[in-house]
Amino acid sequence: DLAVFASDAFLGRLAGTPSARRAAEFIAGRLTGLAVEPAGDSGFFQRVPLSRQVFAPTTKFLVTSRGRATELKVGEDIVPLLRLGEGVPLPKLSADGEIVFAGYAMNSPQMGRDDLGTLDLAGKVVVFVGGAPPNVDSATRARLEAPEQLGQRMGAILMRGPAAVVIVAAGKLESDFNALAGEVLNGSLELAADEEEPERVLPMVMFTRPRAGSPLLPSGWPADDKPQSLGRHLTAKITLGRAQTASYNVVAVLRGSDPALSQSYVALGAHLDHIGVQPSVSGDSIANGADDDGSGSMAVLEIAEAFAATGKKPLRSIYFVATTGEEILGLLEQLNDDLGKTII
Repeated sequence: DLAVFASDAFLGRLAGTPSARRAAEFIAGRLTGLAVEPAGDSGFFQRVPLSRQVFAPTTKFLVTSRGRATELKVGEDIVPLLRLGEGVPLPKLSADGEIVFAGYAMNSPQMGRDDLGTLDLAGKVVVFVGGAPPNVDSATRARLEAPEQLGQRMGAILMRGPAAVVIVAAGKLESDFNALAGEVLNGSLELAADEEEPERVLPMVMFTRPRAGSPLLPSGWPADDKPQSLGRHLTAKITLGRAQTASYNVVAVLRGSDPALSQSYVALGAHLDHIGVQPSVSGDSIANGADDDGSGSMAVLEIAEAFAATGKKPLRSIYFVATTGEEILGLLEQLNDDLGKTII
């Protein structure tokens, strides 16, 4: 079963997609005929309403110079970050300002760099290279490309009140650009809710590719990496929408034999979803998820089959649960409340 469940045919079982629905149907099909009862809201299936945050067609990123406008494509030229991490204030969805190139945003007398220096960054769109300068040794490069270094440099810029920050994904960041673009374009899945989003107070934060000739970089880059005003203007406006979708848990119950203990439940579960199709690595773009968590889902099935083979009922009732959307909170709580107390 695992060879089938984790095969390319299931396209990585991403929650909210037809492939995740097929995965749920596969598990429900295996449960059919066993000595278990459906415990979802529609047979074995329990609908989990989800919403996906998406970019509306009115989203625009325009660089203007001498009356000419160049549009930046989201996911190809620019990747805006909608969130910066748990507990961090949200970045704004719009920016308008003169583009200033801040080199590597470094202050290092040893390297002869004082990139921020006396640059006026207030209200500007500040672009800096997230990698390390050329011709540094490997140890220095590794230190400068560490995530904490990137955070420190961005923090120094944010202290000066920019309208936006654009990080050039150079060095180690370059290999992560496609994955980040896919993640942002696919949109974050959340349990459908009407909760109001917190106010966005931080400047807009974006990543761009390290491409010579980019309107976000000096004309002579990478040879010219001096801090400078580019004489160009960025106008950015993100409009977000919500696409409603659904995914499905699979829930079965084996009723216990003891009149009292059967009113409590042991839950045996694993998540059936994985991360879908990702940027290609060595020609393979499907994240099959055999270990995470195809093996767990198939183990739940095997335990159900083992109980069925004995012909004996346990004293307590048992839930067999395959949940969707591992990263979404509260999935076990979506189980039918009227089945009683669950012991995990």
